[in-house]
Amino acid sequence: MALVEVAVIEVKVDTSAFVRWLRRANEQVRIAAKQTLGQGVALGVAHAKATTKFKDRTTALRKSIGREPRGEWGWRLVAGAPHARFVESGTKPHVIEARRARALRFVWHGELRFARRVNHPGTKPTHFMRDAAAEVERFLDARMGQHITNALR
Repeated sequence: MALVEVAVIEVKVDTSAFVRWLRRANEQVRIAAKQTLGQGVALGVAHAKATTKFKDRTTALRKSIGREPRGEWGWRLVAGAPHARFVESGTKPHVIEARRARALRFVWHGELRFARRVNHPGTKPTHFMRDAAAEVERFLDARMGQHITNALR
């Protein structure tokens, strides 16, 4: 039996240009993603403020709508008015009693009324903040893919 000697051939591949391109593409995606995220959240705030799903007699609720940063990538849509959660989620039927006055004053069918206690029928939820968050998601879904494709060209 004869021994066959096999020579090992080593080929070096220079990947430095590819690594530089990949780092550059990654940074472009990061920058575009942060900008798009900020734009999307701003759009959500505008959507929530522009809704016609509720009457805002004092403008307090609309003025309280905004955004808060949460870490490097997180954002939170907020409505800080004390009654915002009741407008968003609605209320069950409940009793309202006069506490700081002898009677409650309200208009019922065009007539001024007074009562110590009333049975409120509750309110339907408006989901104005949930709708704003859905608008942000639609915006991000549409834009993020474009930015990633552009960065990888």
